Amino acid sequence: SKIEAEFENGTLTLTLPKAEAAKPKQITVRAKAPVAQS
Repeated sequence: SKIEAEFENGTLTLTLPKAEAAKPKQITVRAKAPVAQS
């Protein structure tokens, strides 16, 4: 069994292997970009 995670366009898609329900779950996350200060 393998768990896959893919992050694209602000959407985190988790693929969890299950016996009968193999539907990927999508979670929308907002990542804070680090602010570079000079």
